[in-house]
Parts: sequence; structure tokens; C-alpha cells
Amino acid sequence: MGKNARDKRPALKPVKKIELSEKNTTSRFVLLIVLLVIAAVSFTIFLFSLLNKDNGWNTISPSTNENVYTSEISLNYLLGSGETNATAEHKAIQKIYTEKLEEAYRALSMYQEFDGVVNLKTLSRSFNSEFTVSPLLFHTLRTMTENDNRILYYAPVFSLYSNVFDSTDDVIAKSQDPNYNYELLSDINKLLPYVMSQEHVRIDFLDDEKYIIRLFVSEEYQGVLTDLYIEDVISLGIFEMAFVVDHVADALGAAGYTNGTITSYNGYTRSLGTQGQILSSNIYEATEDRSVKTIARYSYSGSLSMVSFRNYPVTELDSLNFYVYDDGNMVSPYINLYTGLNQTLALNDMVFYSKTTSCAKLALTTYAYFANASLMGNDINSLTSLGIYSLYAIDGTIFYNEASLISDSNLKVLVPGYQKSYAKN
Repeated sequence: MGKNARDKRPALKPVKKIELSEKNTTSRFVLLIVLLVIAAVSFTIFLFSLLNKDNGWNTISPSTNENVYTSEISLNYLLGSGETNATAEHKAIQKIYTEKLEEAYRALSMYQEFDGVVNLKTLSRSFNSEFTVSPLLFHTLRTMTENDNRILYYAPVFSLYSNVFDSTDDVIAKSQDPNYNYELLSDINKLLPYVMSQEHVRIDFLDDEKYIIRLFVSEEYQGVLTDLYIEDVISLGIFEMAFVVDHVADALGAAGYTNGTITSYNGYTRSLGTQGQILSSNIYEATEDRSVKTIARYSYSGSLSMVSFRNYPVTELDSLNFYVYDDGNMVSPYINLYTGLNQTLALNDMVFYSKTTSCAKLALTTYAYFANASLMGNDINSLTSLGIYSLYAIDGTIFYNEASLISDSNLKVLVPGYQKSYAKN
């Protein structure tokens, strides 16, 4: 500051020194001790409530958010119904739940690879080499390919739709949609003969005891994949969470924990048994404007696998598999396996359930019945011979094919004007 410059800083008031009285030192010290005790007690109560669980239905979360399906799956369990108290039961179940979610993620995830682990993502990009994989991945791939099912190999076709699901507006979506973009449609037509052919792509199960497998891909098909810049040859797609639900359910059941339900965001449910508890599941229907209403309630007891297929988005995670155009048309994960194209389905909602099979096998068995543009020749009732039953609505009528659902206590209509009908085989 120059010597002739004006000091613009505000004048400060003189500081006053205040002598504190020492008369109340003891009182202040006692008050401090009291506040510390209150804080300690409050923290103890909070910690106790956090660590101790009440009897009854509780949602159990994994103990970590890393490398697990945190948002995709939910476990609800009736604590206190076993031989131990609710807190000990919660701790034991959470441990198994977390371990099995981690195992599933490390084995089945297409988003991440792990050092020293050959998971699905690793295998999908490694052609014609033998690998030892985890029992979970081995049996998952075995299930996916049973009965000559080829949907595992449609990953390249499904990948051509991924940019549609990531689109932020209709112009971008249509430029990435094979239903509008004929260049992408041409790519699908190039892929279909290969994904359908065991001579060009297949999983070879080389050793059932050592879990050794090989992803065989012909040189001709490799050339097509290279030309189209496609890396992943196999994927579980929408069936991934069915296998995760089964993996957790089987582990909990084997450990004697059978009083809960496991549900994924995209409609896969396993009831573990629930010891005589009556559980219920809502049956939904989407209207023409895609609003969703609850039309009935299905009640059941005991162990059960359930698959709720729906052709519309509900959760935030559904944005990974759906795109809705402004005019109401939609791109979904349900494609015609012969044309590779998205199609308008006969129904927007269909529920399948069984007490004799897993979620994954149930989903794979029933997928073609739902992903169909017409119900003509779609003999759903023939599945009852396999112990598989269905629920769906058409024009205000809820069709079912399990005789026990005649009773309203097992299937109750909730919307005035709706009725239910027993569709005999």
C-alpha cells in the first residue's frame, strides 16, 4: 500500500477481555459428563438396534456392495422361526447370501473379468481353448444348452440392440434399431445362420468332474464377427438373474434356511418353503397407455419357482433392456429367434410357476410361449404335464390352468369387471 493511499479496511472495535468465573466449573464439568453419557447411551442403543434384529419378516442385504448384485435382487426372510434367535439367524443368512452373490457375480457377470478366474465374459471372448471353470458356470452353461436350446448363442444378435437401449431420443434410437436401420438388419441376417448352427458355435463339455469346457467357434464365423466388430459370442441375457436367484436359493435351502423368498427386479422369484406360511404374489396387466394395474392376487405356500414375464419397463434397471418411443412403440429384449427382430407380443404380461423346477429351467422352458406374436398354436396348457402352470389376462378374463385356483382364497380377482376362467388341458 502506498504511503498516501487510503486504508479502506474497517476500523476494528477494541477487544474486551472477559474473565470466566470459576465458581461454576464443577457444574459445567458435571454437565459435560452427563452429555457424554447421553451420547454414549444413544450410540449404544443405535448400535444395538442395528445389530439386533426383531422376529418377523426382514429384508436382508448383502454385507458388501462390491462385486455383488446389490440392486438386482432382494431377499426377504422370516427371522426367528428357526432354532436360533433372530439376530444370529440374520448374521448366518447374510453371510451365505453375500458369499453366493459374490460367487455368482464373479462367474456370470458380463461386465467384469477377475484375475485368475475364467468367467462368462472371459469365455465369451476366448475361442477354441480349453478352460477349467467354476461349478456354477459349468452347470449354468449346461442348463442353457439343454434340449438343443440355442438362445445362449444369440448374444451377437442381442448386442445389436444395446445401442437402442442406451439412446436418449427417438432419432438416435431409430438410427440404432434394426427394425428401422436396414444396415443393422442386414447384419442380423448375416449372424442368424451361425448362431443357429452347432457346426459354427457351441459349448463343448469336456470333463464333468473337473469342469473343463471349450467354446468352439468356426473360422468362418470368426470372420463374420470380426467384420461386424462383435466381441461377445455367448451371454445369459435376460436369464442371468434367474441363475443368480437359484444359486442363492439352493445354498440357503441346503443350509436349512427355508423361510424366505428371493426376487429379482426382472421377475424371477424363488420361495424357499416358508413352513406353512401363506404367501401371495400380485398379478399385473399393462393397459394400452402402458400404465400398470394389479388385477389379481395369487396365494401359495411351500417352495415355488415363479417367472413373471412383462413386456414393458418398470424399474430404473429396465432401461438396460427396454426403449419406448414417443409414439408408444417399444424395443424390448424379446426377439423372434427366427428373424432376430423385435415384435409386438400377443400379451404384455404372463406368469409361469412350478413347484418342481428351478427358476432358470422354468424361464428357459416358457420363454418361447411368451415371446410370441400370437397365441395361435401356443399350447400353454401342455406345460401342466411338466408341473408348470400359467396365469395371464385377455380382455378382462384371467386364465389359469391349475385346478386349485378355482378357489378365491388361492386366486382372487381385484378389479371390478374382471373374471377368471379355468383353462383345462
